[in-house]
Amino acid sequence: MKKTPPHRPFLRLVGSEPEEHSHIGLWRDGDSFVVTPGAMLPDRCVKCGEPAGGWTRKKTLYWHSPLWFGLVPLFFGLVYLVVASVIKKSSVVHVPLCAKHQRQYSRSTTLAALMIPSFPILLIAGIIEVQPPLLITGIVFSLAGLALMIWARNPIWATQINEECTRVRGAHSSWLERLPPWRRAS
Repeated sequence: MKKTPPHRPFLRLVGSEPEEHSHIGLWRDGDSFVVTPGAMLPDRCVKCGEPAGGWTRKKTLYWHSPLWFGLVPLFFGLVYLVVASVIKKSSVVHVPLCAKHQRQYSRSTTLAALMIPSFPILLIAGIIEVQPPLLITGIVFSLAGLALMIWARNPIWATQINEECTRVRGAHSSWLERLPPWRRAS
């Protein structure tokens, strides 16, 4: 009898993996995969190709045209942040991860969450103790925590999103090779 995984509200349990190459709305295209809205990914970890045991993480992918990055120099990037938040497109994908990559995701997220608030804490300590190195250390830890949070929470990333489909990178080659090839419209 198959043991039921423990309840984890941030994860979604899915059914068993469909038959080989019966993934509807899912194709490989080189080192990317193309997925339509609502398509179910195979029950294999996207990072290593090992069985995921039915566990997925809900991931909202965001994308906008790279041409908008030209706005970054304006007003220290504030114009870009406003425009990008308005024009971005999004797509929801339930990403299968094995136990090893789920633990890595959780540990990295926790570590980053502990590192990010170090700036205000070390800022206050630096002012009270008149120690500029504390302030610099706080800035470095906060930036490192932010970078770790971005990296840890994004096992895959979108390279294009439109109304019909989402093109995604970051999946392991053994996971991709199980998918049918993408056939571009002529």
